[in-house]
Amino acid sequence: MIEQLRRVNGFPPPPLALALSAFDITVFAILVGAALYFRKRSDWHKRLMLSATIILLGAPMFRFVIHLIGRTDMAEVSIVSTLLVDAFFLPCFAYDLLTRRRVHPAYLAALVLIVLDQVAPATVVSWTLWINFSQALQRMLA
Repeated sequence: MIEQLRRVNGFPPPPLALALSAFDITVFAILVGAALYFRKRSDWHKRLMLSATIILLGAPMFRFVIHLIGRTDMAEVSIVSTLLVDAFFLPCFAYDLLTRRRVHPAYLAALVLIVLDQVAPATVVSWTLWINFSQALQRMLA
């Protein structure tokens, strides 16, 4: 994550790059940790591991949308890439609805975590303390 700050070169800005990475890593670790805890309950384990994998799609979807629309409107890029990641849950929900007649609680818990992960960086990047911290890290690596 810190190495990424060295390579960022201003896009996305260091506070945003650090926030996105920090929250993604945290949610990924929570989901994988929960999946390991539930490894003997395959219904939970499989869904939590799949959800942890979905969280890894944030960066590729961000780059994909930038490739499609360009860097002109970063708010639009963020919204579209976020919705694309969330859309990966639709087949998961559909499968559960078809086979179990309801969505498994593991998916719902994971979706809540992922939505928080998508909303939190937008809040944190405006904090002066976060901005100073990320810029200090970037200067250390320069």
